Amino acid sequence: MPSTPAPPVDDAQFHDVATLMRNAVAARIAPAVTIEVGSTAAVRWRFATGALTYAPDAPRATPDTIFDLASLTKVIVTSALAMRAAEADPRWCGTPIV
Repeated sequence: MPSTPAPPVDDAQFHDVATLMRNAVAARIAPAVTIEVGSTAAVRWRFATGALTYAPDAPRATPDTIFDLASLTKVIVTSALAMRAAEADPRWCGTPIV
């Protein structure tokens, strides 16, 4: 029997995530953020904030904005490895990386 796709998530369930992303854009950590949460069955939540560049007249990001993921490869891999190392030995978190 095929599974029934989960219904979309109420925005209130992701309020903290949306706030964190809005604050990151306001702090100029990135000019824009888009997020999509779901599975192969359905999209559950979509979010976008910010603009495509820091220019005042830059187009706003939308949930359909496409970003080049090539620049994220190092961040994603490094983050995953750091989380594994921290899980294996929490004392590692205080060790400088040279």
